[in-house]
Amino acid sequence: MGILLPAYRSALIDAITEEISSNSGFYYAFAANAAPIAGSNAAPVPSDYSSSFSLDWELILGKRLSNTNLLPVINNVIWTTGTTYTQYDNTSSSLNTAPFYVITQPVLYGQYNIYKCIYNNANSPSTTVPSIIQQATFTTADGYMWRYVTTISYSDYIGFSVNNYVPIYPNSAIVAGAAQYSTIDVAPVTNMGSGYSAVTNGTIVSVINSTLIQVQTNASPFNDTYTQSGIYLQNNLASTSQLNYISHYVANSAGNWVYLAGAANTINITPSVTQYLISPRVIFTSDGSADPQGYSTVDLSGNGVSSIVITNPGAGITWANVQIIANSNYGSGAAAYAIAPPPGGHGANVRDELFVSGFVFAFSFISTEMNTVPIGVNYNTIGIIKNPYSLSANSGKGAQYTNTTFNQLLTGTVSPSKTFVVGEEVSGNTSGAIGVVALSNTSTLWLTGDKYFSNGEYVTDGTNTTVFTVNTIGSVYVKDQHPLYVQNISTVTRANNQTETYQIAVLL
Repeated sequence: MGILLPAYRSALIDAITEEISSNSGFYYAFAANAAPIAGSNAAPVPSDYSSSFSLDWELILGKRLSNTNLLPVINNVIWTTGTTYTQYDNTSSSLNTAPFYVITQPVLYGQYNIYKCIYNNANSPSTTVPSIIQQATFTTADGYMWRYVTTISYSDYIGFSVNNYVPIYPNSAIVAGAAQYSTIDVAPVTNMGSGYSAVTNGTIVSVINSTLIQVQTNASPFNDTYTQSGIYLQNNLASTSQLNYISHYVANSAGNWVYLAGAANTINITPSVTQYLISPRVIFTSDGSADPQGYSTVDLSGNGVSSIVITNPGAGITWANVQIIANSNYGSGAAAYAIAPPPGGHGANVRDELFVSGFVFAFSFISTEMNTVPIGVNYNTIGIIKNPYSLSANSGKGAQYTNTTFNQLLTGTVSPSKTFVVGEEVSGNTSGAIGVVALSNTSTLWLTGDKYFSNGEYVTDGTNTTVFTVNTIGSVYVKDQHPLYVQNISTVTRANNQTETYQIAVLL
Protein backbone atom coordinates (compact mmCIF):
# COMPACT_ATOMS: atom_id res chain seq x y z
CA MET A 1 0.00 0.00 0.00
CA GLY A 2 1.32 3.43 -0.93
CA ILE A 3 1.07 6.80 0.79
CA LEU A 4 -0.58 10.10 -0.02
CA LEU A 5 2.05 12.62 -1.04
CA PRO A 6 1.91 16.40 -0.51
CA ALA A 7 1.05 16.92 -4.18
CA TYR A 8 -2.13 14.90 -3.71
CA ARG A 9 -3.11 16.94 -0.67
CA SER A 10 -2.46 20.09 -2.68
CA ALA A 11 -4.61 18.77 -5.51
CA LEU A 12 -7.51 18.17 -3.11
CA ILE A 13 -7.14 21.67 -1.66
CA ASP A 14 -7.01 23.16 -5.16
CA ALA A 15 -10.14 21.22 -6.14
CA ILE A 16 -12.10 22.55 -3.17
CA THR A 17 -10.84 26.09 -3.75
CA GLU A 18 -11.80 25.88 -7.42
CA GLU A 19 -15.27 24.58 -6.53
CA ILE A 20 -15.83 27.53 -4.23
CA SER A 21 -14.35 30.10 -6.64
CA SER A 22 -16.30 28.87 -9.66
CA ASN A 23 -19.58 28.34 -7.75
CA SER A 24 -19.60 24.68 -8.71
CA GLY A 25 -19.69 23.77 -5.02
CA PHE A 26 -21.32 25.64 -2.15
CA TYR A 27 -19.80 25.21 1.29
CA TYR A 28 -21.47 26.54 4.44
CA ALA A 29 -20.23 26.83 8.00
CA PHE A 30 -23.05 25.99 10.39
CA ALA A 31 -23.96 26.33 14.04
CA ALA A 32 -26.23 23.76 15.60
CA ASN A 33 -27.68 22.20 18.74
CA ALA A 34 -29.28 24.66 21.14
CA ALA A 35 -29.77 21.95 23.78
CA PRO A 36 -27.05 21.66 26.43
CA ILE A 37 -24.66 18.73 25.94
CA ALA A 38 -24.72 16.36 28.88
CA GLY A 39 -21.47 16.08 30.81
CA SER A 40 -19.62 19.03 29.32
CA ASN A 41 -20.29 22.16 27.31
CA ALA A 42 -17.50 21.14 24.95
CA ALA A 43 -17.93 17.37 25.01
CA PRO A 44 -16.18 15.52 22.18
CA VAL A 45 -18.30 14.31 19.30
CA PRO A 46 -19.06 10.60 19.88
CA SER A 47 -17.24 8.19 17.58
CA ASP A 48 -20.59 6.86 16.39
CA TYR A 49 -21.91 10.33 15.47
CA SER A 50 -24.44 9.97 12.67
CA SER A 51 -23.14 10.83 9.23
CA SER A 52 -26.36 12.71 8.51
CA PHE A 53 -28.67 14.98 10.48
CA SER A 54 -31.51 13.21 12.26
CA LEU A 55 -34.25 14.97 10.31
CA ASP A 56 -33.75 18.62 11.18
CA TRP A 57 -33.00 18.41 14.88
CA GLU A 58 -29.77 20.30 15.38
CA LEU A 59 -29.22 22.85 12.60
CA ILE A 60 -29.72 26.52 13.58
CA LEU A 61 -27.84 28.80 11.15
CA GLY A 62 -25.29 28.79 8.39
CA LYS A 63 -22.99 31.09 6.44
CA ARG A 64 -21.63 30.54 2.96
CA LEU A 65 -17.85 30.28 2.70
CA SER A 66 -15.76 31.96 0.01
CA ASN A 67 -12.27 31.12 -1.24
CA THR A 68 -10.90 33.70 1.23
CA ASN A 69 -12.15 31.49 4.07
CA LEU A 70 -9.73 28.67 3.17
CA LEU A 71 -5.95 28.37 3.36
CA PRO A 72 -3.60 25.34 3.30
CA VAL A 73 -1.69 24.69 6.53
CA ILE A 74 1.66 23.21 7.58
CA ASN A 75 3.17 22.26 10.93
CA ASN A 76 3.95 25.27 13.08
CA VAL A 77 7.73 25.12 13.71
CA ILE A 78 8.65 28.30 15.55
CA TRP A 79 12.40 29.05 15.59
CA THR A 80 13.77 28.59 19.12
CA THR A 81 17.34 29.25 20.13
CA GLY A 82 19.32 26.18 21.17
CA THR A 83 17.37 23.84 18.89
CA THR A 84 19.20 21.64 16.39
CA TYR A 85 17.29 21.74 13.13
CA THR A 86 17.43 19.12 10.40
CA GLN A 87 19.10 20.26 7.21
CA TYR A 88 17.15 19.90 3.99
CA ASP A 89 18.15 16.88 1.93
CA ASN A 90 16.24 15.81 -1.17
CA THR A 91 17.41 12.21 -0.65
CA SER A 92 15.92 11.94 2.85
CA SER A 93 12.89 9.69 3.36
CA SER A 94 12.05 11.17 6.77
CA LEU A 95 12.05 14.88 6.01
CA ASN A 96 8.26 15.05 6.45
CA THR A 97 8.63 14.34 10.18
CA ALA A 98 11.73 16.46 10.76
CA PRO A 99 12.06 20.16 11.72
CA PHE A 100 13.85 21.22 8.53
CA TYR A 101 12.21 24.64 8.34
CA VAL A 102 11.47 27.37 10.87
CA ILE A 103 8.94 30.18 11.26
CA THR A 104 10.30 33.36 12.76
CA GLN A 105 8.09 35.50 14.98
CA PRO A 106 7.70 39.24 14.41
CA VAL A 107 8.59 41.81 17.03
CA LEU A 108 5.10 43.35 17.04
CA TYR A 109 2.22 42.74 14.64
CA GLY A 110 4.66 42.02 11.83
CA GLN A 111 4.98 39.19 9.36
CA TYR A 112 6.05 35.63 10.04
CA ASN A 113 8.88 34.51 7.74
CA ILE A 114 9.61 30.91 6.80
CA TYR A 115 13.17 29.65 6.23
CA LYS A 116 14.43 26.22 5.19
CA CYS A 117 17.54 24.90 6.91
CA ILE A 118 20.07 24.23 4.15
CA TYR A 119 23.00 23.40 6.45
CA ASN A 120 22.93 22.88 10.23
CA ASN A 121 26.65 23.34 10.92
CA ALA A 122 27.35 19.67 11.49
CA ASN A 123 24.27 19.13 13.69
CA SER A 124 24.95 22.08 15.98
CA PRO A 125 22.25 24.03 17.87
CA SER A 126 20.89 27.10 16.13
CA THR A 127 21.52 30.26 18.15
CA THR A 128 21.03 33.04 15.57
CA VAL A 129 17.54 33.66 14.24
CA PRO A 130 17.46 33.94 10.42
CA SER A 131 16.15 37.31 9.29
CA ILE A 132 17.34 38.03 5.74
CA ILE A 133 14.76 38.09 2.95
CA GLN A 134 16.48 37.27 -0.32
CA GLN A 135 16.40 34.65 -3.04
CA ALA A 136 19.85 33.14 -2.38
CA THR A 137 21.05 31.06 0.54
CA PHE A 138 22.70 32.96 3.40
CA THR A 139 24.72 32.03 6.50
CA THR A 140 24.05 33.23 10.05
CA ALA A 141 26.61 33.77 12.82
CA ASP A 142 26.00 30.28 14.25
CA GLY A 143 27.17 28.63 11.02
CA TYR A 144 23.67 27.70 9.83
CA MET A 145 22.74 28.21 6.18
CA TRP A 146 19.14 29.24 5.48
CA ARG A 147 16.91 29.82 2.48
CA TYR A 148 13.95 32.19 2.76
CA VAL A 149 10.88 30.75 1.00
CA THR A 150 7.78 32.75 1.95
CA THR A 151 5.97 34.96 4.45
CA ILE A 152 2.73 34.69 6.42
CA SER A 153 1.00 37.98 7.14
CA TYR A 154 0.12 38.75 10.74
CA SER A 155 -3.62 38.74 10.00
CA ASP A 156 -3.49 35.36 8.25
CA TYR A 157 -1.32 33.84 10.96
CA ILE A 158 -3.80 34.93 13.62
CA GLY A 159 -6.86 34.17 11.52
CA PHE A 160 -5.96 30.71 10.24
CA SER A 161 -3.62 29.20 12.84
CA VAL A 162 -5.15 26.38 14.83
CA ASN A 163 -3.51 23.96 17.26
CA ASN A 164 -0.05 23.29 15.80
CA TYR A 165 -0.83 24.35 12.23
CA VAL A 166 -0.30 27.64 10.40
CA PRO A 167 -1.34 28.85 6.95
CA ILE A 168 0.99 28.62 3.98
CA TYR A 169 0.96 30.33 0.60
CA PRO A 170 3.69 31.29 -1.90
CA ASN A 171 5.66 34.50 -2.20
CA SER A 172 5.22 35.42 -5.88
CA ALA A 173 8.61 37.16 -6.07
CA ILE A 174 10.39 34.04 -4.77
CA VAL A 175 8.40 31.80 -7.13
CA ALA A 176 9.43 33.93 -10.11
CA GLY A 177 13.15 33.53 -9.38
CA ALA A 178 13.16 30.06 -7.87
CA ALA A 179 14.25 28.19 -11.00
CA GLN A 180 17.19 30.51 -11.63
CA TYR A 181 18.24 30.21 -7.98
CA SER A 182 18.06 26.41 -8.07
CA THR A 183 21.55 25.85 -6.71
CA ILE A 184 23.76 23.31 -5.00
CA ASP A 185 24.61 24.73 -1.59
CA VAL A 186 25.73 21.57 0.24
CA ALA A 187 27.59 18.46 -0.90
CA PRO A 188 28.02 16.04 2.05
CA VAL A 189 31.02 13.71 2.10
CA THR A 190 29.94 10.07 2.28
CA ASN A 191 33.39 8.51 2.26
CA MET A 192 36.50 10.39 3.45
CA GLY A 193 38.83 8.05 1.56
CA SER A 194 42.41 7.60 2.73
CA GLY A 195 46.00 8.61 2.07
CA TYR A 196 45.46 12.37 1.71
CA SER A 197 48.30 13.20 4.08
CA ALA A 198 50.57 15.74 2.34
CA VAL A 199 50.70 19.38 3.46
CA THR A 200 48.82 21.21 0.73
CA ASN A 201 48.30 24.85 1.64
CA GLY A 202 50.46 27.95 1.77
CA THR A 203 51.25 31.21 -0.05
CA ILE A 204 52.13 31.60 -3.72
CA VAL A 205 55.90 32.11 -4.13
CA SER A 206 55.97 33.35 -7.71
CA VAL A 207 54.00 33.54 -10.95
CA ILE A 208 55.83 32.40 -14.04
CA ASN A 209 52.89 32.72 -16.42
CA SER A 210 49.13 32.10 -16.45
CA THR A 211 49.58 28.31 -16.31
CA LEU A 212 52.72 27.96 -14.15
CA ILE A 213 53.08 29.04 -10.54
CA GLN A 214 55.55 28.29 -7.79
CA VAL A 215 54.32 27.07 -4.38
CA GLN A 216 56.10 26.78 -1.08
CA THR A 217 58.86 24.31 -0.33
CA ASN A 218 56.76 22.51 2.29
CA ALA A 219 54.69 20.99 -0.53
CA SER A 220 55.33 17.39 -1.54
CA PRO A 221 58.87 16.63 -2.75
CA PHE A 222 57.58 13.97 -5.14
CA ASN A 223 56.76 14.70 -8.76
CA ASP A 224 53.11 14.34 -9.85
CA THR A 225 51.81 14.01 -6.28
CA TYR A 226 49.22 16.69 -6.96
CA THR A 227 48.58 15.93 -10.62
CA GLN A 228 44.81 15.84 -11.23
CA SER A 229 44.14 17.56 -7.89
CA GLY A 230 42.39 20.87 -7.60
CA ILE A 231 43.91 24.17 -6.49
CA TYR A 232 42.03 27.04 -4.91
CA LEU A 233 43.63 30.48 -5.03
CA GLN A 234 42.30 33.20 -2.77
CA ASN A 235 43.03 36.70 -1.56
CA ASN A 236 41.12 38.59 1.10
CA LEU A 237 38.31 39.33 -1.35
CA ALA A 238 36.15 36.36 -2.35
CA SER A 239 35.53 37.96 -5.75
CA THR A 240 39.23 37.54 -6.59
CA SER A 241 39.32 33.85 -5.74
CA GLN A 242 39.69 31.25 -8.49
CA LEU A 243 39.53 27.50 -8.92
CA ASN A 244 41.71 25.48 -11.24
CA TYR A 245 43.19 22.02 -11.41
CA ILE A 246 46.69 20.70 -11.77
CA SER A 247 47.80 19.05 -15.01
CA HIS A 248 51.37 18.43 -13.81
CA TYR A 249 53.39 18.86 -10.62
CA VAL A 250 57.20 19.12 -10.48
CA ALA A 251 59.41 19.26 -7.40
CA ASN A 252 63.12 19.98 -7.99
CA SER A 253 66.04 21.88 -6.55
CA ALA A 254 64.70 25.13 -7.99
CA GLY A 255 61.35 24.84 -6.22
CA ASN A 256 57.91 23.26 -6.33
CA TRP A 257 55.98 23.98 -9.51
CA VAL A 258 52.30 23.70 -10.30
CA TYR A 259 51.22 23.52 -13.95
CA LEU A 260 47.58 24.61 -14.28
CA ALA A 261 45.15 22.93 -16.67
CA GLY A 262 43.56 26.28 -17.48
CA ALA A 263 44.86 29.82 -17.60
CA ALA A 264 44.63 31.68 -14.30
CA ASN A 265 43.85 35.36 -13.92
CA THR A 266 47.31 36.51 -12.91
CA ILE A 267 46.06 40.01 -12.08
CA ASN A 268 44.48 38.50 -8.99
CA ILE A 269 47.58 36.55 -7.94
CA THR A 270 50.09 38.41 -5.79
CA PRO A 271 53.21 36.50 -4.63
CA SER A 272 53.59 36.29 -0.86
CA VAL A 273 49.94 37.42 -0.51
CA THR A 274 47.71 35.08 -2.48
CA GLN A 275 47.06 31.83 -0.64
CA TYR A 276 46.55 28.44 -2.20
CA LEU A 277 44.94 25.20 -1.15
CA ILE A 278 45.71 22.01 -3.03
CA SER A 279 43.25 19.19 -2.41
CA PRO A 280 41.44 16.44 -4.29
CA ARG A 281 39.61 17.99 -7.24
CA VAL A 282 35.83 18.29 -7.05
CA ILE A 283 33.92 17.95 -10.32
CA PHE A 284 30.22 18.72 -10.53
CA THR A 285 28.01 17.74 -13.44
CA SER A 286 24.42 18.92 -13.57
CA ASP A 287 21.53 19.89 -15.79
CA GLY A 288 21.84 23.53 -14.78
CA SER A 289 22.51 26.61 -16.83
CA ALA A 290 25.72 26.85 -14.79
CA ASP A 291 27.41 23.93 -13.01
CA PRO A 292 28.38 24.30 -9.35
CA GLN A 293 32.01 24.67 -8.39
CA GLY A 294 33.85 23.88 -5.18
CA TYR A 295 36.92 22.44 -3.55
CA SER A 296 37.58 19.78 -0.93
CA THR A 297 39.24 20.10 2.44
CA VAL A 298 41.44 17.41 3.97
CA ASP A 299 41.42 16.36 7.60
CA LEU A 300 45.10 15.56 8.15
CA SER A 301 44.42 13.79 11.43
CA GLY A 302 42.36 11.22 9.55
CA ASN A 303 44.07 11.60 6.17
CA GLY A 304 40.67 11.90 4.47
CA VAL A 305 38.48 14.42 2.68
CA SER A 306 36.37 16.08 5.36
CA SER A 307 34.15 18.50 3.46
CA ILE A 308 33.25 20.13 0.15
CA VAL A 309 33.29 23.93 0.09
CA ILE A 310 30.96 25.37 -2.54
CA THR A 311 32.48 28.46 -4.19
CA ASN A 312 29.81 28.83 -6.88
CA PRO A 313 26.41 27.14 -6.33
CA GLY A 314 25.51 27.14 -10.02
CA ALA A 315 22.06 27.99 -11.39
CA GLY A 316 18.94 26.33 -12.80
CA ILE A 317 19.79 22.92 -11.33
CA THR A 318 17.44 19.99 -10.70
CA TRP A 319 20.14 17.32 -10.35
CA ALA A 320 23.91 17.22 -9.88
CA ASN A 321 26.60 14.57 -9.50
CA VAL A 322 29.92 14.90 -7.68
CA GLN A 323 33.31 13.34 -8.35
CA ILE A 324 36.41 13.66 -6.15
CA ILE A 325 39.58 13.12 -8.16
CA ALA A 326 43.24 12.98 -7.17
CA ASN A 327 46.43 11.21 -8.16
CA SER A 328 46.45 7.78 -6.53
CA ASN A 329 49.81 8.69 -4.98
CA TYR A 330 48.04 11.49 -3.11
CA GLY A 331 45.01 9.55 -1.89
CA SER A 332 41.89 7.75 -3.03
CA GLY A 333 38.39 6.61 -2.14
CA ALA A 334 36.70 9.90 -1.22
CA ALA A 335 33.07 10.33 -2.29
CA ALA A 336 30.29 12.88 -1.88
CA TYR A 337 26.83 13.69 -3.23
CA ALA A 338 25.03 16.93 -4.05
CA ILE A 339 21.84 17.97 -2.24
CA ALA A 340 19.57 19.15 -5.03
CA PRO A 341 16.79 21.72 -4.64
CA PRO A 342 13.14 20.62 -4.96
CA PRO A 343 11.56 20.70 -8.44
CA GLY A 344 11.35 24.31 -9.56
CA GLY A 345 13.68 25.50 -6.79
CA HIS A 346 13.26 26.43 -3.15
CA GLY A 347 10.03 28.37 -2.66
CA ALA A 348 8.54 27.44 -6.03
CA ASN A 349 5.89 25.21 -4.46
CA VAL A 350 5.91 25.79 -0.72
CA ARG A 351 2.91 23.59 -0.03
CA ASP A 352 4.65 20.50 -1.42
CA GLU A 353 8.10 21.49 -0.15
CA LEU A 354 6.92 21.97 3.43
CA PHE A 355 4.59 18.94 3.40
CA VAL A 356 1.16 20.56 3.52
CA SER A 357 -0.95 18.89 6.22
CA GLY A 358 -4.41 19.96 5.10
CA PHE A 359 -6.36 23.19 5.20
CA VAL A 360 -8.23 25.48 7.57
CA PHE A 361 -11.65 27.01 7.13
CA ALA A 362 -11.71 30.30 9.05
CA PHE A 363 -15.05 32.06 9.45
CA SER A 364 -17.09 34.28 11.74
CA PHE A 365 -20.72 34.63 12.75
CA ILE A 366 -21.22 38.38 13.05
CA SER A 367 -24.12 39.90 15.01
CA THR A 368 -27.40 38.93 13.31
CA GLU A 369 -25.73 38.23 9.95
CA MET A 370 -27.95 40.66 8.02
CA ASN A 371 -30.94 39.95 10.26
CA THR A 372 -31.04 36.25 9.40
CA VAL A 373 -29.99 35.00 12.83
CA PRO A 374 -32.03 35.64 15.98
CA ILE A 375 -30.31 37.19 18.98
CA GLY A 376 -30.18 35.15 22.18
CA VAL A 377 -30.18 31.70 20.61
CA ASN A 378 -27.61 29.19 21.94
CA TYR A 379 -25.46 26.73 20.01
CA ASN A 380 -22.69 24.32 21.00
CA THR A 381 -21.83 22.55 17.74
CA ILE A 382 -20.19 23.91 14.60
CA GLY A 383 -19.32 22.28 11.30
CA ILE A 384 -19.30 22.34 7.51
CA ILE A 385 -21.93 21.22 5.00
CA LYS A 386 -21.80 21.21 1.22
CA ASN A 387 -24.44 21.95 -1.41
CA PRO A 388 -27.61 22.30 0.67
CA TYR A 389 -30.92 22.67 -1.14
CA SER A 390 -33.61 25.17 -0.30
CA LEU A 391 -36.58 24.17 1.81
CA SER A 392 -39.81 24.61 -0.14
CA ALA A 393 -43.06 25.88 1.35
CA ASN A 394 -44.38 22.33 1.78
CA SER A 395 -41.18 21.28 3.60
CA GLY A 396 -39.90 19.55 0.49
CA LYS A 397 -36.63 19.77 -1.43
CA GLY A 398 -36.27 22.85 -3.60
CA ALA A 399 -33.53 24.31 -5.79
CA GLN A 400 -29.83 24.60 -4.98
CA TYR A 401 -29.40 26.97 -2.04
CA THR A 402 -26.88 29.74 -2.73
CA ASN A 403 -27.76 32.61 -0.40
CA THR A 404 -25.06 34.15 1.80
CA THR A 405 -26.63 32.96 5.06
CA PHE A 406 -29.47 30.79 6.24
CA ASN A 407 -31.65 30.60 9.33
CA GLN A 408 -32.89 27.08 9.86
CA LEU A 409 -35.19 27.74 12.82
CA LEU A 410 -38.92 27.22 12.53
CA THR A 411 -40.50 30.27 14.17
CA GLY A 412 -43.97 31.31 15.19
CA THR A 413 -46.07 33.16 17.73
CA VAL A 414 -47.75 31.56 20.72
CA SER A 415 -51.10 32.43 22.33
CA PRO A 416 -51.82 32.41 25.16
CA SER A 417 -48.37 33.47 26.37
CA LYS A 418 -46.07 30.58 27.27
CA THR A 419 -42.31 30.46 27.74
CA PHE A 420 -40.63 27.12 27.09
CA VAL A 421 -37.28 25.81 28.32
CA VAL A 422 -34.40 25.73 25.82
CA GLY A 423 -33.57 22.15 24.90
CA GLU A 424 -36.93 20.61 25.77
CA GLU A 425 -39.14 18.90 23.22
CA VAL A 426 -42.55 20.23 22.16
CA SER A 427 -45.02 18.41 19.97
CA GLY A 428 -47.94 19.42 17.77
CA ASN A 429 -51.29 17.95 18.83
CA THR A 430 -52.61 17.84 15.25
CA SER A 431 -49.52 17.21 13.13
CA GLY A 432 -47.58 15.05 15.58
CA ALA A 433 -44.47 17.05 14.66
CA ILE A 434 -41.72 17.28 17.28
CA GLY A 435 -39.36 20.19 17.77
CA VAL A 436 -36.61 21.17 20.19
CA VAL A 437 -36.79 24.63 21.74
CA ALA A 438 -33.92 26.81 20.56
CA LEU A 439 -35.30 30.08 21.97
CA SER A 440 -38.53 31.14 23.63
CA ASN A 441 -40.19 34.21 25.07
CA THR A 442 -43.76 35.04 26.03
CA SER A 443 -44.85 35.64 22.44
CA THR A 444 -42.46 33.77 20.10
CA LEU A 445 -41.12 30.25 19.86
CA TRP A 446 -38.05 29.16 17.82
CA LEU A 447 -37.64 25.42 17.13
CA THR A 448 -35.26 22.99 15.51
CA GLY A 449 -36.72 19.70 14.41
CA ASP A 450 -39.71 18.86 12.22
CA LYS A 451 -40.80 21.44 9.66
CA TYR A 452 -44.40 20.29 9.23
CA PHE A 453 -46.10 21.78 12.29
CA SER A 454 -49.63 22.80 11.35
CA ASN A 455 -50.41 26.48 11.38
CA GLY A 456 -52.65 27.28 14.38
CA GLU A 457 -52.35 23.92 16.10
CA TYR A 458 -51.81 23.38 19.81
CA VAL A 459 -48.25 22.60 20.90
CA THR A 460 -47.25 21.24 24.29
CA ASP A 461 -44.24 20.19 26.30
CA GLY A 462 -46.41 17.87 28.35
CA THR A 463 -47.21 20.52 30.92
CA ASN A 464 -47.74 23.80 29.07
CA THR A 465 -50.04 24.06 26.06
CA THR A 466 -50.56 26.96 23.67
CA VAL A 467 -51.57 27.72 20.09
CA PHE A 468 -48.67 27.98 17.65
CA THR A 469 -48.96 30.19 14.56
CA VAL A 470 -46.15 29.44 12.08
CA ASN A 471 -44.23 32.40 10.63
CA THR A 472 -41.15 30.83 8.99
CA ILE A 473 -40.10 27.22 8.54
CA GLY A 474 -36.35 27.62 7.82
CA SER A 475 -34.20 27.96 4.72
CA VAL A 476 -32.57 24.68 3.73
CA TYR A 477 -33.61 21.09 3.21
CA VAL A 478 -31.41 18.82 5.29
CA LYS A 479 -33.11 15.44 5.44
CA ASP A 480 -30.49 14.09 3.03
CA GLN A 481 -27.69 16.45 4.10
CA HIS A 482 -24.44 14.83 5.26
CA PRO A 483 -22.13 17.08 7.31
CA LEU A 484 -18.51 17.13 6.14
CA TYR A 485 -17.22 18.16 9.55
CA VAL A 486 -18.71 18.49 13.05
CA GLN A 487 -17.22 19.71 16.34
CA ASN A 488 -18.71 20.36 19.76
CA ILE A 489 -17.74 23.62 21.47
CA SER A 490 -18.57 25.47 24.67
CA THR A 491 -22.08 26.91 24.56
CA VAL A 492 -22.36 30.24 22.75
CA THR A 493 -25.24 32.68 23.23
CA ARG A 494 -25.69 34.93 20.20
CA ALA A 495 -25.77 38.70 20.76
CA ASN A 496 -26.16 41.71 18.47
CA ASN A 497 -22.80 43.16 19.49
CA GLN A 498 -20.55 40.14 19.20
CA THR A 499 -18.64 38.11 16.66
CA GLU A 500 -17.72 34.46 17.05
CA THR A 501 -14.64 33.46 15.06
CA TYR A 502 -13.63 29.87 14.36
CA GLN A 503 -10.86 27.94 12.64
CA ILE A 504 -11.65 24.43 11.52
CA ALA A 505 -8.62 22.34 10.56
CA VAL A 506 -9.16 19.59 8.02
CA LEU A 507 -6.08 17.35 8.00
CA LEU A 508 -5.50 15.09 5.01
